[in-house]
Amino acid sequence: MFADMGFNVIKVKVGKDPDRDVRAVEEVWRAIGDRASIRLDANQGYDVSTAIRAIRRIERICPIESVEQPVPRWDVEGLAEVRRAVRTPIMADEAIFGVHDVFKVARARAADIINIKIGKVGGIYPALKVAAVAESAGLKCAVGSNLELGIGAAAGLHFAASAIPVTVAGDLMIGPYLHERDIADRCLERLVMQGESVLPAGAGLGVEACAQW
Repeated sequence: MFADMGFNVIKVKVGKDPDRDVRAVEEVWRAIGDRASIRLDANQGYDVSTAIRAIRRIERICPIESVEQPVPRWDVEGLAEVRRAVRTPIMADEAIFGVHDVFKVARARAADIINIKIGKVGGIYPALKVAAVAESAGLKCAVGSNLELGIGAAAGLHFAASAIPVTVAGDLMIGPYLHERDIADRCLERLVMQGESVLPAGAGLGVEACAQW
């Protein structure tokens, strides 16, 4: 179990069927106890009223670290409504594609946390700008993943380790998601050990090509 390996946050995908989602979270909570926090990711799957009901039900079962994008990305007002109605911090993900989106979310008081994905916002430099705007608005940041291959994963690791206001554990995915034809050396699989990320060393992003290339 990942909690036994040292990972301190377990993400549970929800957003399809509220009853099933509540049961799934309860089962995970029973399995991990207090060894790790639980984070929910709805991937825009709920409408506002359903999100509020589902989150409140789960809050009665166990503490939740955050709920990621419970409503469609375009519904910033709905996201704000959910945030006002629940105790759990709300994370904006699909709603954030650049600095202007952060400004809209901050102005609407629609989220507590911004999930920054290197590929989604356009690279490391735009991601730094997103983080700076989030910091100025008093929002926390996490660094997420779009299941990038090796080079993208390395970029995400470097960004997460840079001097940005990342105050929430991220969910960069490395290792099992590397494609067998990925140009990056599969040593990247070893960069997450005991729940901690290790930066690749070397020039640039520290990524070397596989021998077959």
